[in-house]
Amino acid sequence: MNIALVGYGKLGREIEKKATERGHKICLILNSKNNAKGESFTKENFEKIDVCFEATSPKTALQNILALVKLQKSVVVASTGWFGELETVKNEVVKNKTALFYASNFSVGVNLFFKVIETAAKLFSEKGFDCAVHELHHNKKMDSPSGTALVLAEKILQNFHSKTHFLTNLNKGEIDKNALYVGSTRLGSVIGTHSVFFDSEVDTVEITHTARNREGFAQGSVLCAEWILGKKGIFTMEDFLES
Repeated sequence: MNIALVGYGKLGREIEKKATERGHKICLILNSKNNAKGESFTKENFEKIDVCFEATSPKTALQNILALVKLQKSVVVASTGWFGELETVKNEVVKNKTALFYASNFSVGVNLFFKVIETAAKLFSEKGFDCAVHELHHNKKMDSPSGTALVLAEKILQNFHSKTHFLTNLNKGEIDKNALYVGSTRLGSVIGTHSVFFDSEVDTVEITHTARNREGFAQGSVLCAEWILGKKGIFTMEDFLES
């Protein structure tokens, strides 16, 4: 594949490494220096590109995604923090007859972790346990809670009958017993840790996923790029894992 990288931070460099190892060619790299105002999103620059990776930040992800979709390029989005505009993006993907793959986390391990939590939430809910989520990331991360934590919260709410909504900031006083608390900590250079707690009067069960490095995210995103090639529509890790 001929690849364009939109965003060249730590994750972008790791994607470059993994893509090159798998025999793909990085033909275009855009960053804040050569694409500060979107001036490099031209047909000429992207003429020979097969798949684009968007790996910037919540502040710039949406405008980059829309620009790439309008160029009718297949896009794998590694950025989070833009999911509130998902319907707008979906409409543009359909309108421009292209493909977009998005995920809160491209790690295969994390997505299997999601499935474990779905089952666990249902089982612990039936036995009267309480539940909470906590995530820990490096102090440069711009969105809080993480996209992965929000997906965990959604999956728990779908399977934990006593929880009807989630809180992301702990106010003074007692928490509504029907609220799922989602906590966040920012510390140093931690890559990413997500924990789900199930608690009763006699014990606590903790299920945790800890990323050792960004390699799993990068490898997963490259595999998804290979999978999306030639397809049209909106795809997620559910589609990828089921296939």
